[in-house]
Amino acid sequence: MAAACPPISVIIPVFNGADFLAEAVASIRCQKIPVKEIIIVDDGSSDRTAAVAAGLGEDIRYVFQENRGPHAAQNTGLAMAGGEVIAFLDADDLWSADKLNIQLPLLQNDSQAQAVLGFLQYIRLRETAGGDRDYIPFLEPFLGANCFGAALFRREAFTRIGPLDGAMVCGGDVDWFLRAREQGLAMAAIAHTTLFYRLHPGNITRHKMQRDHFLLQALKQSLDRRRGAPGGVVDLGKLPRPLPDGGK
Repeated sequence: MAAACPPISVIIPVFNGADFLAEAVASIRCQKIPVKEIIIVDDGSSDRTAAVAAGLGEDIRYVFQENRGPHAAQNTGLAMAGGEVIAFLDADDLWSADKLNIQLPLLQNDSQAQAVLGFLQYIRLRETAGGDRDYIPFLEPFLGANCFGAALFRREAFTRIGPLDGAMVCGGDVDWFLRAREQGLAMAAIAHTTLFYRLHPGNITRHKMQRDHFLLQALKQSLDRRRGAPGGVVDLGKLPRPLPDGGK
């Protein structure tokens, strides 16, 4: 890379994710661009998450907190992070092998962009005949326009927009991106899969009533803010401008 690599902090919120955590961390460590720190925020797990985290190496920063929800855990990680660039990965998801190699140069070369979004690919867990775990694609990749794990951020983005709404059990990422677009935060997007979203019985988004409740809450809060703006309307802008396809 032409530009020096800035320090990157990766935040992993986890709740009872012992079965997935090591694979998530491995997907970070396999990046061609090294990260400054991996921060695991254990949101009150009662399984073997702490033991798994302890076995992942001395470079892991692990912190335990009483269960307050995934977005509160992400905020804890944000407060701990020392990097100039911030990235997120849920413990049950995986980064693509070239995520940082694709997104970081775009962030560095576009001085206006505070975030670079990527595509998200659902993958479904499948048990092989030998008892191993395998993953198969489910649906087509799509732009993770409201997905923290598919994006890469400058730290300044959170200084300007603020942290996530820690009171929301889910949908806090949607709420944050709505606030970001209302405030005109510059974002770019690359048509390249940067996150594999693992579908399994424990996904919080499988709880449809809860998910829909917080989604509607995020949308209502956005509408209320726009109604209160001068003139009653805020230009939310368009989706992040597309950049060349880096491949899928």
